[in-house]
Formats: sequence, C-alpha cells, structure tokens
Amino acid sequence: MDDLSSKTSKLAPKVRATQSQDLATRALRIKEAIAQLRQEIEHLELEGNIAPPDVWVMRYKARSRTGYYWYYKLQAREAIFPQKIDSSKRSKYKHLGKAGSSEHIDAVMLVARRGKIDACARAISSLYESWLSLYSESQPESTPESTPK
Repeated sequence: MDDLSSKTSKLAPKVRATQSQDLATRALRIKEAIAQLRQEIEHLELEGNIAPPDVWVMRYKARSRTGYYWYYKLQAREAIFPQKIDSSKRSKYKHLGKAGSSEHIDAVMLVARRGKIDACARAISSLYESWLSLYSESQPESTPESTPK
C-alpha cells in the first residue's frame, strides 16, 4: 500500500500540470475564435451599410385595374424611416419597388449583413459564456474582452 500511495502522490503534480495546460489551451482556442468572429463583424461592416435591428424585407400585393402586382418594402417594428411626403415624420415602412429593383436588392443585402453580424455576436456571447465556465472565481484570468481586437 505504501508503494501505491507514493506512486499516486508522484503522479498528482503531473496530472495537475496536464490539466492546467489543457485548460490554458482551451481558453486560448476560445479567445482566438472570439477574435476571428470580431474580425468577421469588422469585415461585414466594411462591406457596406447594415440594416438597423428589427428590420426585414416584406412582399406585398397591390391591385391595379389590370391585375395584381407584387412589391417589396422594408418593414421595422417601430417608425424609423423618413416619410416621402414629410421627412420630419417617420414610418414603419419604406417602399422598395418590384423584385430585382436596385432598392430591393440593396435592402436584401442590408438585412443579410445585419443577420450575419447578429449571428456572430450571438456566437461571441456563447463563447464568452464557455470561457467563463473554464475558470472558477478563485482563478482569475484575463477575459477574452481584454484581448486586442
């Protein structure tokens, strides 16, 4: 028994060192992933304008004397778009025209960029929560936010 306990006590520091190394490696992977996602957000912001949060493209049907036509509009939860007649007033809608019009395509791209940025932000938040679970409060470590962008 003495022989076994002496072998076990010799292994304990090695196991702790390996666990500590593994923890540091996983924390570094998380920090790198967060940095990569931040770069992706910066790249998307440089690509062009971004739709405000809670804005989407809607299709609606309009009737004329000769039939029905489909048109597109940007729609928001709150009135944020300037009205055409009185730009001091705001509307929840912005008319985009027919499918394939430059306004329609631009709006779709704005909303797509917003969606990608929101997805990256959710992933960063998830990774940060994962990073927090690596460390107990008794082991302070630099947070991923303190790493340079």
